[in-house]
Amino acid sequence: MTQIYGAARPSSSQNGHAVDSIDPIGLVLAGLNRAGCDPKVTGSGKWEARCPVHEGNRRNLSIAEGSDGTVLLHCHHIDAHGMSCSSNAIVERLGLTLGDLFRKLPGASSKTGKPPTKAKPAKKPHKTPAGAIWYWTDKYGPFSQCWFYHDAKGHEAARVFRFDYPAPTAENPLAKGKTYVPVHPDADGWRAGDPPGLWPLYKLPHLVEAKRVFLVEGEKCADLVCELDELAGTTSAHGAKSTRKTDWSPLAGKEVVILPDKDEAGEGYTTNVLRELAKLNPRPTVRKVILPGLADPGDDIEQWLLLKNGTSFAIAAELMELAEAAPVIDFDAKAPPEKLQAEPVRVEDESPIHRTDLGNAQRLIKRFGDFIRFCPTWGKWLVWDGKRWREDETGEIFRLAKRTVRSIGAEAAEVEADGERKALLAWALQSESQKRIQAMIGLSWSEAGVPVEPSQLNRDPWLLNVENGTLDLRTGTLRPHQQADLISKLAPVAFDPAATCKRWEAFLARIFDGNADLVAFMQRALGYAISGVVSEHALFFLYGTGRNGKSTFLNIILGILGDYATTIDSSLLTVKRGDDHPTGLTDLDGRRFVPTSEVEDGRQMAEALVKKLTGGERIKARRMRENFYEFEPTHKIFLAANHKPEIRGTDEGIWSRIKLLPFDVYIRPEERTKDLDKILIAEEGPGILAWLVKGCLEWQRIGLADPAAIVKATEGYRAEMDHIGDYLGERCDCPEPKHLREASRTLASTLFHDYLEWAKGNGVEPLDQRKFGSEMTKRGFKSDKSNGKCWRYGLSVKPKEDAKSDVSGLF
Repeated sequence: MTQIYGAARPSSSQNGHAVDSIDPIGLVLAGLNRAGCDPKVTGSGKWEARCPVHEGNRRNLSIAEGSDGTVLLHCHHIDAHGMSCSSNAIVERLGLTLGDLFRKLPGASSKTGKPPTKAKPAKKPHKTPAGAIWYWTDKYGPFSQCWFYHDAKGHEAARVFRFDYPAPTAENPLAKGKTYVPVHPDADGWRAGDPPGLWPLYKLPHLVEAKRVFLVEGEKCADLVCELDELAGTTSAHGAKSTRKTDWSPLAGKEVVILPDKDEAGEGYTTNVLRELAKLNPRPTVRKVILPGLADPGDDIEQWLLLKNGTSFAIAAELMELAEAAPVIDFDAKAPPEKLQAEPVRVEDESPIHRTDLGNAQRLIKRFGDFIRFCPTWGKWLVWDGKRWREDETGEIFRLAKRTVRSIGAEAAEVEADGERKALLAWALQSESQKRIQAMIGLSWSEAGVPVEPSQLNRDPWLLNVENGTLDLRTGTLRPHQQADLISKLAPVAFDPAATCKRWEAFLARIFDGNADLVAFMQRALGYAISGVVSEHALFFLYGTGRNGKSTFLNIILGILGDYATTIDSSLLTVKRGDDHPTGLTDLDGRRFVPTSEVEDGRQMAEALVKKLTGGERIKARRMRENFYEFEPTHKIFLAANHKPEIRGTDEGIWSRIKLLPFDVYIRPEERTKDLDKILIAEEGPGILAWLVKGCLEWQRIGLADPAAIVKATEGYRAEMDHIGDYLGERCDCPEPKHLREASRTLASTLFHDYLEWAKGNGVEPLDQRKFGSEMTKRGFKSDKSNGKCWRYGLSVKPKEDAKSDVSGLF
């Protein structure tokens, strides 16, 4: 009897995500050829071959390709028991599965709808936490314990209620035992479930000032630690398998002592915690203490404390001694990245999957949950392509949903009861409708482990994702791509530490006129730029007239860094009328190298915004027609210009950020190579990447270390922008030494009106009277009132004829 199976399995294409990369008939025929079964064509879409299961030289096996691409197998050989070879046995001999006999329907539309941008409207919030847990209290009685989570400022973020349900027994194996229910405050009340974003650490306000923190598993154990003399204890919500749901950043730079439970779960919690702590910058100093005297599996600090008879102070001192005696954990040696994997996404409930939209959502997650994530803030699906989590812009989630629907046929084949099997096959047909597929996708995004916030993506600023793996820029070492890293960016170049880039180095030597110090600085600056660290608070200003190699230089780095780089319009950094739409700032999210377009002549720098964008502060922005969100800055701005934008501020707050890199060389026409940027990327891409990584390691060693040429050029720029200094030099007498200056004075009103006249004559936009007065005070010219008039001391305005005589000899 011919058997038809409608299962499909994930197979990998060149870009890494699950797709159907070959027709089922091709797989079967190739397998038969490998097995020496000699398939022959007998008609349109029909073949016959020797069966790979039973012995014999006759072509007993019929192969046919159905109109939907499904492969039909039937062996005509009958054994001594009256049985023919099953399709399952045949495909097993060919090294295939039943799922390989099915593919997507020909002619299926590739047009995709948009994924849901938000969940269905939430139910009305409850007025009190008790209202939010009414279902559990109504069904199982009152809760037994409650723990409070707060943010760093002490505001309540969530509560976790414990319910002691009946434990599973032989009579009631489905009983759940103890269960934890989180609730969180909402704008209008309280809701059951996790709070938005990441959980804060338990007892967070008490950790802010603590230098040493004891980390345990469970709120009850954390409370016990805190009851000891002046010790800080904490834990993360939801236990060992949910460490990625917690914000661990408050532990950066601290000493962390892990006190694991005495069981496999305790060790698993330690492993997952180490994975998160390894991402922090600076990394904490971590020790693990195995508490002595714990006898039974599952014992923890509670049982250890029961063994103690001393005072709280004495027990705390003993625990501190154990901590100090424990060795410091080497993250790389004790917790290699390949062993610190996030828990894969799984359907939470192992109960039977129903013939419902929710059941289909669970089927999708069970089948493809490790390959998909959903960002509610953006309303976007992310799919794992083997190297990164990329935004789904081609409808991959719909293709996976369709494949999930087709797999229901194989699910039905495993059902023994005839009625249930027929009902499941009928549901498989119903599920092929657009409404059912959209419902499946709409319900699946909120399954545990699928939602991801923007702040969870690309969290480790020291990781750089490249073609052949992920680089740890702290050490310059490469490791395999990992879904657990939640990286959505890719630099499309392979890393080879031995690769060279002689032509690139020659190009740099030419555009910097052989100045080795400038080239070395640029290597450190770009090495800093490929990281996600923003500690230097610098704006790199590439200045020089045209045909000097700036554009080629920037294009090469843009090409090497791919998703980690983008170009922004220089108008973002200059003063303009009205406010920019906040969508412009989203271009910076997750980027590291950000050059600008050319600055127009006469533009004034938006100094407050430049300070903000280079200051390391979180940035609030939103995509078009999407919600606002905040992101940590990772970008370094490289301002390219033939003209210097006007900087009116004279404070260190702006000038300490400016790094002016002079591009003084003119590249003659006969020296120019068309498409040099593309040539160097194609021929020396791995070498240039290795050069950048070496620059990053050198920057970590000595910092940016500005060379003399940059210091001189930046000071010249500052002097050029100082029109107040120009005014004082041209129009005022400022006697030296100091005691002579104090004897000189002029009316503040006279001084300001003279300054306005000078500014008008020199085409300079003047400061208002308040800012002008502030500048005078900064430069040491104090003001005071005398006889009802305001005076400035330490200078006097030159007579007009003196001012003219000072410059008469220049023309």
